[in-house]
Amino acid sequence: MRVLVTGIAGMAGSHLAEYLVEHVREAEIFGSVRPGGSTGNLSRISDRVHLVECDVCSVSSVEEMLTGCQPDRIFHLAGQSSVPVSFRQPHETLKTNINGLVNLLEVLRRQRPECRVLVPGTSEEYGAQGGVLDEGAPLLPLSPYALSKAIQDLAAFQYARSYKLHIVRTRAFNHTGPRRPTLYAEADFAAQIVRVECGAQDTVRVGNLDAVRDFSDVRDVVRGYWMALEQGPAGEVYNLCSGVGRSIREVLEGLLARSATTPRVVFDPERLRPSDPPRIVGNGSKFRELTGWKPEIPFEQTLADILKEQRDLARARSQNQESDPS
Repeated sequence: MRVLVTGIAGMAGSHLAEYLVEHVREAEIFGSVRPGGSTGNLSRISDRVHLVECDVCSVSSVEEMLTGCQPDRIFHLAGQSSVPVSFRQPHETLKTNINGLVNLLEVLRRQRPECRVLVPGTSEEYGAQGGVLDEGAPLLPLSPYALSKAIQDLAAFQYARSYKLHIVRTRAFNHTGPRRPTLYAEADFAAQIVRVECGAQDTVRVGNLDAVRDFSDVRDVVRGYWMALEQGPAGEVYNLCSGVGRSIREVLEGLLARSATTPRVVFDPERLRPSDPPRIVGNGSKFRELTGWKPEIPFEQTLADILKEQRDLARARSQNQESDPS
């Protein structure tokens, strides 16, 4: 079985690749990376995956990738995934996420219509609705990123119905863990706390701490991706979530509780988004009934792992500076 993970070098892509290496022994794993992109997240399994450079916005690049890989399974994780970045770069976000998926599906329906495809969406598609959201809730996106993912979601449904492609959609609620970029609040808070521990700053700057989100560990979510593609009927969509709402303030307090420092928390209006749904919490019963999947890694462990990673990165930077004083 040949498995292709687009965006394999990202947080979710690299964890998915590790899961496949460890648990799907029959899989030959291929992964696409942006031309010139970093592959540091794949250091543990670099000898177990075949990497190919691909610009998903180029049809010819996608054709070349699929011709070379000849995949039986595809996890399409490539794209622009930051809400704040999408507000600054709406055109680029929409172009990358929408054109990238359509290019992939167009080439697939001509070359490999039998291939199974997972198109991962996001809870951000639901927007500000309140309550506990199941898959039947309307899609009301409130950011360019959420809009791009809602269009991906509908495009995947259309291709599954129109061309009989085996496409499964997921809507993963907030997932985090090791390798989370500091573009995102929990990793940014951890990095700031580590700088406080090192004496480089004495405050932690924050935006909206009152927003409530449904967090799971990325390592649980990628396990769900595999289960969804293997067990989900074509055209279906599934929430992947914990069903537990936690405020961003709780995330910050959980990280601070794991540090001996007591920095001053400073509100920074520059960190606010033009729109920010106050509460997004999911109902994952549909996927749980299909597969038995549920989050297994405690949220406290996820926070500890994020903070440890930022400490390790800071230590490595310090050692590099000491060995190269110039």
